[in-house]
Formats: sequence, C-alpha cells, structure tokens
Amino acid sequence: MNEKSFSIKQDLKLKNSQKSLDWWKKQISSVKSMIGIVSLCFMGLIIIIGMDIITPPDKKNISNFRPAKNPTIAPTNTPSRSSSSHRGIQISVTSPCSWTGNYGDESKEQSVQGTESKTFSVSGRPNVVSAVFQKDDDGNDTLVVDLIKDGNVIERKSTCAQYGVVSFAHSFF
Repeated sequence: MNEKSFSIKQDLKLKNSQKSLDWWKKQISSVKSMIGIVSLCFMGLIIIIGMDIITPPDKKNISNFRPAKNPTIAPTNTPSRSSSSHRGIQISVTSPCSWTGNYGDESKEQSVQGTESKTFSVSGRPNVVSAVFQKDDDGNDTLVVDLIKDGNVIERKSTCAQYGVVSFAHSFF
C-alpha cells in the first residue's frame, strides 16, 4: 500500500504540474498575441508618419487660406530698416524660385504668384495682416517673406524646404 500511495502521489504531482504547465502555455500565448497586436499598431503608425513625410503638400490648399480674426502671434525679430522708404504696410517676397501665395487683412485677400522678388502693398490701415506663401518646386532655394511697416521689417519668415511654406499673422493693435 505504501508503494501504491507513493505512485498515486506522484501521479497527482504530475497532473498538477501538467495543469500548471497548461496554464503557463495559455498565458504565454496571450502575451504573444498582445505583442503581435502592439507590433502591428506600431508598424502602422510608422507607415502613416513615413507617408506624411514623403508626400509633398497639396499646392491647391494654399488658395484656401483665410486670415485669422484674432491672431496672437507676435513679431519674431526686432524691427530693421528695409531698403524701401514706403509709408504703410508691405509684404516683400524674395526667392530665386517660383512661388504662389495669399496675403490680406480682415477685409480682403489677394492671391499672387511670381518668380524672384516682388513687393505688395496692403491698402488702408488694417488691424491684422496675414500671409502664406509656398515654393512651387522641390529645390533647396530659400523663400523669404518680410512684413514691412513704414520701411521697417517687423516680421521675417523663411524656408528652404522642398515645396516649403511660410506663413504669419500679425496684429497691429
């Protein structure tokens, strides 16, 4: 009986250890499934970000720009003297490449395009002036946009990115 009882105890231990092993196999299987799901989500995110980086911006979106009514953007640099002695507000675009853009105030907007340097006057005494300009090519040339008031550059933005965009909204309050 002693041998039989020893054999039964060993069988119980084997059954218990088998149950324990089965339980661990299920846990490991669940963990593997979760790792697989997380890996797929991560790969999808990388693909989406990669597509966003390599896809050039839509050139048509620039024509849908509307100036903000209450911008809170402050000038990015200190005023400097422009070569222009013009009184009033101007937007100067300088670039060796072709570009397209919009500028305006709270009452109207102008769509413009050009190559190289051009200066545009903003009529009246607007409270807010907004502008957005985009390079029309994938070159590394620099597009510079200056907001000028009474001959002083009060805001300057630039880009050298392929199809790069420059934008600002300036309040004269």
